[in-house]
Order: sequence, then structure tokens, then C-alpha cells
Amino acid sequence: MKVLIVEDTVFKYVKIKQVLEECKISMVFREKTLEDAKKKIEQSCKENEPFELIVTDMCFPDSQGKSELSEAGVLLIDFVNSLKLHIPIIICSSGRFPLDKENVLGSVFYSDKTDWQEELKKLVCSIP
Repeated sequence: MKVLIVEDTVFKYVKIKQVLEECKISMVFREKTLEDAKKKIEQSCKENEPFELIVTDMCFPDSQGKSELSEAGVLLIDFVNSLKLHIPIIICSSGRFPLDKENVLGSVFYSDKTDWQEELKKLVCSIP
């Protein structure tokens, strides 16, 4: 499975990647900004090798050198949906985001006080 993680924090990216590796997923790519994530998604589609899963934070920069944008994750989801792509999206964020949007498979509350790793594994394993 080819997965894109959109996360600007290295520590959190590494933790999410570890969970995906436990799910036997080795094709993991990372982008840190909304602009770069959009380009990566478009490129993968042009190469006829689209992503099969996107795991995204909700707050990250829109482009290099910019401050965090609180609605970046929503904008990314809307972008994927505007392209009519049917890519499951899992939100992994320190806020609670129960978005009722097309392609959103679920939301994982990223916190040391929750078992977010198990929640993420369950969502990943639910993908056919």
C-alpha cells in the first residue's frame, strides 16, 4: 500500500510511520506543507500510481517558511475530493476533528493519554 503522511513534526511522523510499518506498509511518503502535499498527490496520479491512503494532521504550514494554518487538513481533504479521487483519509491530530467529509475514513486523537496507535491500526486494517 502506498501511503502519504502529511505531518510537519518529525517526532509525530516517525511514530505514525512505525504504526504503518506494524501494519506491513513500507511505501510511506511524507510531506510537511499543504502545497507540497498537493503536488505529491497530483504527481502520483500523473504517474498512474496514486496513493492508497493519506494520513494527515489538521494544522501544518501551507507552504515552506510559512506559519501553521489551522485549516490546512480541511483544505487538503477538499483538494482530494475536488480531484474526484477515492483515497481513504485518516486524520491524526491533537485536536478532535470528526469531519463528515467524503473519503475521511476516521479521526485519531493523537495524545500521550490515548491509545492512538491502536486506533490508527484499526482504521488502517479496515481498508480493503
